[in-house]
Amino acid sequence: MSKFKYEPVPNEAMEKATQSGGDYDSYLTDVAKFQKVDEGEHTFRVLPRTWGAKEWGPQWYVEGWLHREIGPNNDAYFCPLKLKGDPCPICEAISEMDAERDEKAIDKIKARRNYFAYVIDRKNPTEGVKVWRFGVKLRRNITLRCQDKKTKEWLQISDPNEGYDVSFRRDGS
Repeated sequence: MSKFKYEPVPNEAMEKATQSGGDYDSYLTDVAKFQKVDEGEHTFRVLPRTWGAKEWGPQWYVEGWLHREIGPNNDAYFCPLKLKGDPCPICEAISEMDAERDEKAIDKIKARRNYFAYVIDRKNPTEGVKVWRFGVKLRRNITLRCQDKKTKEWLQISDPNEGYDVSFRRDGS
């Protein structure tokens, strides 16, 4: 069995991340549990990536595209079209909908960019590693705070020995 070797996030990946831009019938529940983010204060320890940097990117998070609010249980599904260029039945259904008449329905279920990272909730560390799903704005805000204002050096948020916790407050739903 090989020993885990931490690889720092390259500066180019951190630069790119500053650019604008609950359990489901799950795309990941067999792999890990999700970290819920209710209203209030949160502190998470960001863990190193375990995925291949060449395939999924060298960042501390991985990017994915999700269709949400699908079906009677409002489930979420990865979009194979956006992820790999494979046919997506949900995208195909959207293309058959009347754009004017079904505008709200289309907007609700179209694939959206999401980010995923492994974290440990500092309030409940005994629950172990969980997957945290977050959006573009939060990803950008966290990454911007990973740059030292004086030296412009990128802090390695997910370094297993010298990494950092992320603390934030969520207001509203």
